Amino acid sequence: MIKLLIVKFYQQLRTFKELKFSIVSKVLFFASFLTVLFHFLLHPVKILNMSTSVFYLDEELTLASILTVSFAFYCGILALEYFLKSKKSLDFLWILIFWGLAFDEYFSIHEYLNDLIKKNIIGNDFLRELASISWVFTLGIIFILIALFIIRGVIIEKDMRIKLLLLLGVISYLTVIGVEVVGGQTYGSVFYILFVGIEEGLEMIGTVFFIEAFRNKLLIHKNGRT
Repeated sequence: MIKLLIVKFYQQLRTFKELKFSIVSKVLFFASFLTVLFHFLLHPVKILNMSTSVFYLDEELTLASILTVSFAFYCGILALEYFLKSKKSLDFLWILIFWGLAFDEYFSIHEYLNDLIKKNIIGNDFLRELASISWVFTLGIIFILIALFIIRGVIIEKDMRIKLLLLLGVISYLTVIGVEVVGGQTYGSVFYILFVGIEEGLEMIGTVFFIEAFRNKLLIHKNGRT
């Protein structure tokens, strides 16, 4: 059993080393890197007479939010294209996940829902305190269910490259949730800028992993290897 696990580990490690990304994904990775770099170096800078800085990633309108919405919407389109080819009902959930992410990023739905929950919690100071710490404690169950669905996709996926890409994507997003909880407690300190950059950067990178996974899925389907 241990020998089998070691063999599988080395197979995955070799797959990771041989993993090649498309030009599209490389461009998206580079855009993500630049956006986080601008956040660290130019976060106080305001342009076009704006009241907030587009470089500071904790504002409503930032380069990160624009890119995350675009990445997620594009990934949803790829998921839609794959669903139309596979015609499997569960594959439709991928579309809902990424388009849901795009709408949530644009409208900050999870933050508004968390505020609504805080205002309507009566007689339970503990739950109100949890909601005040982070939305993760009130709405995290939704993201856990999504993570379980993605992990299911990792398990049943036969292609090692796609399996690894999906795994990297879900790890990125689970890390975002952890950084969100810890980073939120540093609000107002110099460390908060660091946590925001890591959180937004991982969110963009995680989405690019999923984009590459679906590009590979479509390529395999096109080549008739399904």
